[in-house]
Amino acid sequence: TVRLAWTQSTQRYTIVLAAADTSFAAVQAIFTSNCALSGCHTGPAPAQQQDLSAGNAFRNLVPIRSTEDLARFRINPGDATASYLYQKIIEGGEIAPGTGRMPLGCAGETCLSDEEIALIEDWINTGAAPPQ
Repeated sequence: TVRLAWTQSTQRYTIVLAAADTSFAAVQAIFTSNCALSGCHTGPAPAQQQDLSAGNAFRNLVPIRSTEDLARFRINPGDATASYLYQKIIEGGEIAPGTGRMPLGCAGETCLSDEEIALIEDWINTGAAPPQ
């Protein structure tokens, strides 16, 4: 179950009280509201060949190598720390030189919330279960 809250300052929904949910549906809700946006990770030419829209995200993440760091998988099931996507969303993550934290250009409240990051981390660490 995912609960969403509208954050006026960022003009977007954020996930509230959902870190215990390790389903892909909960993770997809984060991708849908923050990543699968026009000009980013959706459409005919998504950034980094990574379409994160509903129905496409899982197969574009697990187990696919990162296009920015070919030595690492985008999602390494069971190990968030070794997952490149996780490194891209956390503050100070180990990412390729010349690249930035996601969502693109985020700072402060425009980055994923601690709860959203924890939900993604929990999903990865519990095996990155596929959609049901």
